Amino acid sequence: MNSMRVRGKLALGMSLIEMLVATVIMGIAVAGITELAFTSAKWTNRYTNKLDVTFAARQVLERLGSEIRMARNVGDICATGTGINQFPSSNNPYYGSGQAPPGSPAGWPSMWPAPPYRLDNQTLILQVPIFDKNGMPTKLPSGCPSPANTCDRPNVDTIVYKIIPDPSAERQALGEYVLTRAVFLGVHDGSLIQNQDVVSRQPVNPPQTVLTGIVGPLDKTTGLGPPKVFHFIDKTNPGGTMSDTTTLSDVSLIRGVIINLELRKCSFDGKESSTCGFRTEYSFRNSMLGS
Repeated sequence: MNSMRVRGKLALGMSLIEMLVATVIMGIAVAGITELAFTSAKWTNRYTNKLDVTFAARQVLERLGSEIRMARNVGDICATGTGINQFPSSNNPYYGSGQAPPGSPAGWPSMWPAPPYRLDNQTLILQVPIFDKNGMPTKLPSGCPSPANTCDRPNVDTIVYKIIPDPSAERQALGEYVLTRAVFLGVHDGSLIQNQDVVSRQPVNPPQTVLTGIVGPLDKTTGLGPPKVFHFIDKTNPGGTMSDTTTLSDVSLIRGVIINLELRKCSFDGKESSTCGFRTEYSFRNSMLGS
C-alpha cells in the first residue's frame, strides 16, 4: 500500500514551487549567456575594426614610403624661388603653359581644388625619375617640350597625394576625410627625348581614393579639420622637429616626410567604431637639398 502511494506521488511530477524555482534558475542562466554573447560580439566587432584599420593603414603607408624613397624631390623641380613648393609651376615643361594632363577624362581633377597644388599638411607632391630600360634616369633636352627648356632638365612623373572631405555626405557629416592619389606623367615618348628607350607608365587621373575614414590629427588650437597629415623635416632644424611648409624657409631643405594618421572604422550596423593612430617617418635623398 505504501509503495503504491510513493509511485503515485512520483507520477505527479514537480510541484508548482519546484517549477518556479527551476524557471528562475534557467532565466538567470540564459540572461548570463545572452549578456556574454553580446559582450563577445561587441569585442569581436571592435577587434575586427582595428584589424581592418591597421591593415588599410599599413598598405597605404608602405606605398607612401616606397614612393617617397623613390622620389628625387618634393615640390616641383622646374620651379624657381617661392614657386618650388607648388605643382605645376609656371616653368614646368609639361603643364606650365596650361596643358591638360592626360586621363579619363583628360584635365585637372574636378574633385580637387584648381591647380597649382601646394605642399602643405593636406598635400604631398613627389617627383619620381622616369627611367630608361637600362635603369638610368632620363632627361629632357633643351627645347623639349613646352615651355621650351633653356637647359637639360630631369624627366619626372609627378605623384600628388591630397586629403579631401569624404565625397559621401553622411561620412562628411561625421567629420571624415579620404586620402586620394593622382599621377601626372612626364615624357614617356622616347622620340621626344633623343630616342631614349623609356619605361612606359599609365596616368592616374582622375585620382584614386587610397584610404578612407581619416578623422585626424586635427588642429591642436582650434580642434577643427582638415586633418594635418603631412609634415616635413627641415635640414636646418637640428632637433628634427616636424614642420609645416609654411614655416620652412626653403622646401629644398626638406630631408624627410612625417605622416600622422588617425583613422576611424565603424561596424556594419554603425553601433561600434574604433579609432587608431599611426605615425611614421621617411627620410629620402632630396636632389634639391643644399650641402
